[in-house]
Amino acid sequence: QYMFADCKKLEKVTLPEGIKEIEKNVFYNCKSLKSIKLPNSLTRIDRFAFKNCKGLKGKFRITKNVEIIEHGAFEYCYNLSGFRVAEGNKHFSQKGGVLFKINKKGEKIEIVSCLPSKKTENYKIPSTVKKIDMFAFAGSKYIKKIILPNKLDVIDMRAFINSNIRSIDIPKSVRHIGDRAFYKCDKLEKIVIRGNPEYITKRQLLNVKKLPCMTTEITLHIRMLRNADSD
Repeated sequence: QYMFADCKKLEKVTLPEGIKEIEKNVFYNCKSLKSIKLPNSLTRIDRFAFKNCKGLKGKFRITKNVEIIEHGAFEYCYNLSGFRVAEGNKHFSQKGGVLFKINKKGEKIEIVSCLPSKKTENYKIPSTVKKIDMFAFAGSKYIKKIILPNKLDVIDMRAFINSNIRSIDIPKSVRHIGDRAFYKCDKLEKIVIRGNPEYITKRQLLNVKKLPCMTTEITLHIRMLRNADSD
């Protein structure tokens, strides 16, 4: 853990075959790191492994035997343009700067990471996705509106931290919204919650002292939709 964290002059890394895990925070804040080559023996990338590696560019290659990628592994990697998942990897897929966990059928079931560089204003999450992982949309610059699927079950804690989203409509299927899911989303103007998740209070959703998005309109949307469901 933290083995190479804050190394200011580290620019290139090639990990040898035999390594199975990149532990948490190993390359944290290595801002000069431009490229890294992962071995085929690798099976796990732990949380925050490459957090704040702003020098990484191009597409990050996920090797074929990687089974687990923990939350926040690529948080604030602003200059990565996408992912490249090796042929034969049965656990992950990618599309347009978004890394997905997949099931045995190859269906996208979880968003692991949406890179901040993804340049689209409206993003529609695939219909098969059931979970948005912790820090999945952290630091997202360009996405203003997220369209969630009707099968979505979990929005994990800090999923949208520091993102620039303006509005989000949360479907009835969502049963869990993690703590600080929209923390520091200073441009958020509208949240519509159509169901009755475990976490529903303003503090649990946003957990900040001052937010321009915390308006009466949000409270009314929640109340009106709940009342409509009870009629």
